Amino acid sequence: MVTYSLIALLVIVHVLDYLVFPPKGVKRWSYSYLVLGKQGNCGIQMGKHHTPFNKALCLNAPAVRRGQLWRLVSYLFLHCGLFHLAGNCAALWAMGSFMESQLGPWRYLLVLLVSGLVVSLLSVFHFPDSEYGQGGSPAIYGALAVLAIMLVREPQLLQAISWPGRIYLLLYVISNVVDPGSMLAHGYGFLSGIGLAFLLT
Repeated sequence: MVTYSLIALLVIVHVLDYLVFPPKGVKRWSYSYLVLGKQGNCGIQMGKHHTPFNKALCLNAPAVRRGQLWRLVSYLFLHCGLFHLAGNCAALWAMGSFMESQLGPWRYLLVLLVSGLVVSLLSVFHFPDSEYGQGGSPAIYGALAVLAIMLVREPQLLQAISWPGRIYLLLYVISNVVDPGSMLAHGYGFLSGIGLAFLLT
């Protein structure tokens, strides 16, 4: 229930972000904008054509220090084009039902939100001038860490995850590990998930 509700919420936010309230001067149906996120919230012109949603909700360290604390969590619901959104939604789909069955829906949601919060707090501390943080992958990496701990303890639980789900999660981890721009955030998310695993499982 939580998994599909989160996926639906991410899609709704993305539609509002990119299509309903696009930045001025951008062709909203162009491939580079809609799919890749360029000339929008991502790419070399990041900030020049920022969407209103992104300006209000992204992880902006100076704004957080001015008291805009909602950004510590709201950035998790923003994504940089359809590829970014689809990748994270697929990861939620691949492990969500299993995680909900093992942790319960509310503890699973807690893992996602706390992991995302830990990463945002550390990011504000380490990168005090950063302005455009976005994406749900730090939270997903926290959940992946909890999943990894559970599988180390009880390897037979892997049978409960479908083969497509296993393959996708492996590719998801590999693709993000080789991305130097996000390795630190994903690492923080994973470490926070390890801590949560010992508290919640």
